[in-house]
Amino acid sequence: MYEFRAEMAGLSTEDLILVYTDQKNLYSEDELLVIESELLSRTEITGKKPYPLKPKTVFKAASSNKVANLLRAIRRTGEDGDYREAVMYCRQAIAADPNSWEAIFYLAYYDTLQGSFSDLHDRVEKMYHKIHTILHLVWESNMDAAATKSALRELDVKLRVLTDGLYHYCAAKHNQYNNPLHTTAVRTRVYQETQLQISNLYSIAFEFGDCLCQMFGNRVELAPFIRDTACAAWSYGIEMQSRWVNGFEKMYVAELIQQYIEKIKIFKPDYLPPRGY
Repeated sequence: MYEFRAEMAGLSTEDLILVYTDQKNLYSEDELLVIESELLSRTEITGKKPYPLKPKTVFKAASSNKVANLLRAIRRTGEDGDYREAVMYCRQAIAADPNSWEAIFYLAYYDTLQGSFSDLHDRVEKMYHKIHTILHLVWESNMDAAATKSALRELDVKLRVLTDGLYHYCAAKHNQYNNPLHTTAVRTRVYQETQLQISNLYSIAFEFGDCLCQMFGNRVELAPFIRDTACAAWSYGIEMQSRWVNGFEKMYVAELIQQYIEKIKIFKPDYLPPRGY
């Protein structure tokens, strides 16, 4: 299988896509996983330089009892809606373990949920820039396949909840001002602010899918999970974008969205994008 992987690694991305999409019946199930894994991590798919394949090591949980207790406190207070206290526990957990992906993620997560509409753009942008760091820490942790899936699934679910909730918040805020009680200037300003904030939200979905493939796509045992999770993130970003902008504005992002549609269709040929694409 090592020789087969080396053979696939020597193919151009265009040839690899052809093998994966049109010649599946020529390969065994194990060989197809290798092909899929090789394809997922290609720069043409992720837009990023692929991570090296880490050597297999015995996974050892690094969290102390103190950090584990703080992580439980973060989740408990966050779920209770006490974001300020959750952020406090996050900072304590990071001080105890600076490489805790959970503490760093939840600090960005609950920090994004605090503040006003006017500074939401900055908070969402910070979350966007943290995604690579957080996934890198998961990659660095040397977790086995089951633990890695569990961590990535938690991130996927939480990011989906965050972006969906903020999308509806932005839309509601826009609707609040989109009426004759407010001047055209106010309505235009709020619309432009909402447009910018929602573009950051769907960018989070795209970045998450791209970084998943960049860092974990080359792990054969994770390939189907990474494929499905990344495609779901990309399609969610496309859906979110299509819900908001009108036909005229779609022209400005059409090329970007088309790139993601094409990526999804490599792995999910039956994928149907939203109307208008």
